[in-house]
Amino acid sequence: MGRSGLIILVAVLVALLGFARHSDSPASTSGQDPPAFGSSGSVTAHLKVVPTIRSVTVSPGSVDFHNCTQGAGDTASAGDQMGYPNGICVVGNTGSDGHFPVMVTYTGLAGNVWVSASGAAPDSGGGGWGLCVPTGKPACTGTRNQPGNNQFTIMTFAQDAAYYQMLTGDAKCDTEFAASGECTAAPDQFQSVTGHEGIRLIGPKASDDSSTSWSVNITWVAEYPN
Repeated sequence: MGRSGLIILVAVLVALLGFARHSDSPASTSGQDPPAFGSSGSVTAHLKVVPTIRSVTVSPGSVDFHNCTQGAGDTASAGDQMGYPNGICVVGNTGSDGHFPVMVTYTGLAGNVWVSASGAAPDSGGGGWGLCVPTGKPACTGTRNQPGNNQFTIMTFAQDAAYYQMLTGDAKCDTEFAASGECTAAPDQFQSVTGHEGIRLIGPKASDDSSTSWSVNITWVAEYPN
């Protein structure tokens, strides 16, 4: 074979090799789309976990004192108006026809219900009255441990509790919440436990503020068990 024949043979082999490589290429390199997937399905898995909260709700959000008594002379209590000195007014009432309009509802893990009160403030603004305790601190400075000037006491009561609970600015175990006289709340399976309470207020001997409309806040809170 001459030189020219050898060159021709090499060229033919190169051409055949290129054709073989082209014919073995995958479809994806030839410009064709890959095969489509089939249809799909899924499942949603639901999970429940133990409750982790303790909460208290109070209803109604606002109440009015009524059935006011005590006071003397021209400033004696009259109906829903508290008089001086040391007029007494209530929300609800005790006795055989007792009415306990404040509903304190505890929800969540077992715990305790604590309660506290604020000072009284005139709705028109200005100086207020401070909470006092007949036998404790801050002490009431009036006659026979009654509230003195610009002082008042506030307490809660319930049907199955034997005594009033005196409130202060510091939260304490609400002994009116349960019939046992304890503040323990242990609802089953994240249900609710409700206590029904009333409120009793004894006003000041005298007030430096002549306002005729006053407000005081009572706050209940859920606490970890003791």
